[in-house]
Amino acid sequence: MKNLFQILPEDFFKPLCSKYKKEYVDCIGLIFHTFKSEISYGVDREVVLAVLEEYFTSMTQDMILDDNEVLQDARSKANGVIKGLKDAGWLEYEPGENHSIQV
Repeated sequence: MKNLFQILPEDFFKPLCSKYKKEYVDCIGLIFHTFKSEISYGVDREVVLAVLEEYFTSMTQDMILDDNEVLQDARSKANGVIKGLKDAGWLEYEPGENHSIQV
């Protein structure tokens, strides 16, 4: 029998242990609810980006990522979270024109 850490990517829990763990958890919930309303397992990346961008509109402080990249506006924060979740193995991009996101 395989254990959990043989299945999950090495950095899977990294977003939940980061300085912005609250934001990541909120964003994971928002993404989940976005997927819940869809029939397929993918959602257009722009739809997810718009939902996260709306979330970050009220967040006035900058986000500073591990690589010291400073994210100031809502769109860059939303893109940063999507990238962080993708890098950790939470999301995948579906090949194609619309680059939909899959969980």
